[in-house]
Amino acid sequence: MKGIMLLLAIVGFGTGVPTSPHTAFSGAAAPRIIMLYGGVLKERVYLTDWYENLAFMLAVSEPVAAATAAPSDSTPHIEVAMYWYGPQWEPYVHDTTRLRTLDPKDAAPSRLYLGHANLRPFLAFPGASAARGIAESGLTILAKYHVPAEW
Repeated sequence: MKGIMLLLAIVGFGTGVPTSPHTAFSGAAAPRIIMLYGGVLKERVYLTDWYENLAFMLAVSEPVAAATAAPSDSTPHIEVAMYWYGPQWEPYVHDTTRLRTLDPKDAAPSRLYLGHANLRPFLAFPGASAARGIAESGLTILAKYHVPAEW
């Protein structure tokens, strides 16, 4: 058992994925920090728990219809900056007072479009062929941080 845990630690360290006793695999990818800002938000919101960020990314999976994925800039939305895992983001996670100094230009951008009527919220990624809907588990994570998903 010790040998397996050591191997998982080495593999996890080598891939840049945080390791934990409740992690059964090391090939998962999620942003280290997700910053939600602008649009309908009054202040920035930071998601810094890698496992929660992984759960959110797994909840963003279903493609949405092409007609839905073509909203205008006036459609209610929230800007999203994803800081993918790398050692440069760790100081921000460990000293959260530094989070305010993060520049969205240093992150992978996306936009969260709020749902309404029969339209579910979705994430649109620049250059991606399809926007992605957000499953209920992802909406629960957003609600935990008081991020609106509807308008």
